Amino acid sequence: KYLVDKLFNGIGEYDIYKNYIDNRENKYWFDKLANEYNLLKVSIAFFEKIKELENEIKIVDFDKFAKDYADSFSEVDTLYRKMYFYYDSIEDKDVFINLKNKIENIYINDFMTELSIKWSDMIENLTKYDSNRITLQKDFYKNYIKPFNDKKDRIVVIISDAFRYECAKELNNRLKVFASKSDIGYMQGLVPSYTKLG
Repeated sequence: KYLVDKLFNGIGEYDIYKNYIDNRENKYWFDKLANEYNLLKVSIAFFEKIKELENEIKIVDFDKFAKDYADSFSEVDTLYRKMYFYYDSIEDKDVFINLKNKIENIYINDFMTELSIKWSDMIENLTKYDSNRITLQKDFYKNYIKPFNDKKDRIVVIISDAFRYECAKELNNRLKVFASKSDIGYMQGLVPSYTKLG
């Protein structure tokens, strides 16, 4: 409750909070309260990342914005998703509901709104939806599959509609444990995108 109140009230002594949690890890009750402690850890990381990005979401150019999202901004999406994972795993949510609501409010009304506005403004001001540095989705086979096919090498490709980039990054990190090589990248898709149903 003490840490939840501190986080909710925006008292950003994050290193003190992390030390407090680290000291609890070897205590008797830690395993029983692991979801609560993990929720606090993810919440701290979320607030730290939001503070770090406070003045970073800028329109520079199409390519840099895409790279910044892939390299940095997507981490906020991961932390938000993990916050909900741990929150949903807690039996007694009453202590955490205000903290959860605060994170959700910052994520939706600050972070996502800022990203969406900047991205929309940038797309609207483009004279041509094109990039010289981002691989085009239509060239996927030519750039990524054909070289393996030509050498008769095996390759596994995971294609999923609506698979969030930040989730794919996490999957890629997990695959690296088992695979000799696992890479992730992003491409420029076609706009407007449309998935036929049925």
